[in-house]
Amino acid sequence: MYWRPISESDLSKCLEIQPACLGDQIVGRSAALRVWKSLLDNPSFQANVIESERPLAGHKIVGCGMGVFVTEAFADREIRNPRPGLNSRLIAEIASGESVVLNRAQIGQGNAGEGIDFVNMYGTWRDGIMNSDQLSEVHPKDVLDQAVKDRVRAHQKRPESEQHGNDLGACRGDFAQDIAIERQ
Repeated sequence: MYWRPISESDLSKCLEIQPACLGDQIVGRSAALRVWKSLLDNPSFQANVIESERPLAGHKIVGCGMGVFVTEAFADREIRNPRPGLNSRLIAEIASGESVVLNRAQIGQGNAGEGIDFVNMYGTWRDGIMNSDQLSEVHPKDVLDQAVKDRVRAHQKRPESEQHGNDLGACRGDFAQDIAIERQ
């Protein structure tokens, strides 16, 4: 098994792994799916899949992680008032046209300045299709953590990342404490 950047054809397969993390509670499923698809072309969007070389229970994609660089104002609001539903609020703001996701110029400015904020929106794997040997070999949580860190590391400016946990409600309970806003 290995990880690689997400492609457009992977998105629906990834989002079906953990539908509770879709972030559709405020805007509805159709609008949330449009937002996710629009993020694929955004330089702020960082996403990876864990893929098996051979299908497991009919699935080559066995896990995925996705996140986005956001404005300091959005991150500060969420840090000041952490509560369930981070994905729903983020998806709703994007759907309404709010500029909460950084563009390429803002990423550059943040990299040249004090850093940028990253929201890890989605990190999960398919339960029940990997045997204990495969799980111990792959460690999906560790692979997703490392994949996100590898993709985000280039943006780290501060000597220490500040992680601010945010309970995402129905998302993977054993992973949710690590799904966070991370200051880079």
